[in-house]
Amino acid sequence: MTLESIREKVTEKVIGNDAWLNKLDHSNPGHYGVNDHGIDLSSDDVFVNIPQRSFEFKNANFRFNLNLMSSTNGYSHKGMKVANGKGTFRFSEMNGEQIEIDDLEIEVDLDLMADDL
Repeated sequence: MTLESIREKVTEKVIGNDAWLNKLDHSNPGHYGVNDHGIDLSSDDVFVNIPQRSFEFKNANFRFNLNLMSSTNGYSHKGMKVANGKGTFRFSEMNGEQIEIDDLEIEVDLDLMADDL
């Protein structure tokens, strides 16, 4: 597997990771209902260390649409924050052509009541 394909696979796994929803669960003041969320991350912003099976990323756009105060009819809140992060990965499958994320730490300030959203 080439370095570029490893970066692309790590990027795909980071984008699809449940850690993003977990960040919303621990936001301030806490969310009550997620209508939608998405992550935009270029593989150009993902840096991998193959021998240590680690990676870092920067400039991920974390978009979300939430209902605050109620899971269905509360205050609708759309936002976008830029996130950075790091983690570890492993090669899976017998031929090592797949990648799994073992650990993902996302660095983003999710104060949903802040004025800059």
